[in-house]
Amino acid sequence: PLIFSIARDVTSLHDSQILLSERARMMELAEQLVGIGRWWVDLPTGATEWTSSIFEIYGLDPADGPPDVAQGIAAYHPDDREMVAAEVGRVAEHGGEFSFQARILRPDGSVRHVESVGLGHANDEGVVVSLFGLFRDITDELDLQRRVRHAERMASLGTLSAGVAHEVNSPLTWLGGNLEVLLSRLQDVTPEELPSVREELLELASSAASGGERIARIVKGLRAFVHEGGARRSVRLANVVETAVSLVANEVRHHARLEHDVDPSLWVMGDETQLGQILVNLLINAAQAIDPGHSSDESIRLTARRDEDGWTVIEVKDTGRGMPERDLDRIWDPFFTTKPVGVG
Repeated sequence: PLIFSIARDVTSLHDSQILLSERARMMELAEQLVGIGRWWVDLPTGATEWTSSIFEIYGLDPADGPPDVAQGIAAYHPDDREMVAAEVGRVAEHGGEFSFQARILRPDGSVRHVESVGLGHANDEGVVVSLFGLFRDITDELDLQRRVRHAERMASLGTLSAGVAHEVNSPLTWLGGNLEVLLSRLQDVTPEELPSVREELLELASSAASGGERIARIVKGLRAFVHEGGARRSVRLANVVETAVSLVANEVRHHARLEHDVDPSLWVMGDETQLGQILVNLLINAAQAIDPGHSSDESIRLTARRDEDGWTVIEVKDTGRGMPERDLDRIWDPFFTTKPVGVG
């Protein structure tokens, strides 16, 4: 009998497969380190593949295998589910890319905030046959941003503490003085004299009540300023401006005249706490750009108006020294400041 065989050295192919496997494992480890996962869906068959990071984000056991697309979308928060389904459906039908942030409800009831980007792959006929996406858990990142914003508000409040104390002390002194006079008059007046001094006593009581109301407004403004915020709703802009101006008034008065002109009919959709913090920061920055001692010659003016396109425009203008031209390109950089340590 004759035996014929062909042999081929596959050592290099074997080594290449091992290298690819190691690289894939290293990529997966890197993805786990930064909280990123990959997923892939074959649309004709419905076959789905997930990397381990996505199972961890969803709170699912990898041994059970990945859910299908519909089940994956069903895990999103009810308020986000329609948006996610629309984005994924659009790309599955027409191709292109998608990008969104949404919340996922884990089986244990916890919520994770995720960021997802992906695209659709089409065949030669232009039909989308697969979807590919990247998935990232941004829960801790958003929590850190929230903590930083809160720390910034508290730091601003520290800067304003002297001014706030002054704003509270003035109406408190007025309130105490009126109550003291009112008490003294009531102790001295006889029942027969009450009708003749009634108007005087009512005026004292009314004045005291006004002082109490002013203190209440200041406290309400402080509570709104340090509140975590996050809720978008209809906000009357004049109220936000009044709160911001009352908080910074004492800080600003040593640097410049503070003027404000806001249309009382202006309402905007937004977060009242964050809007207030923006105005406080702008006004404080404006004041710190003006050397103290000549406040009668300097001014800071805050205006709010509706432009011709229907947008609400808020402007803060000051007569300070402004920014050096070399710094103008960096004004949007987070934490960038030209102030010395302990001032900014």
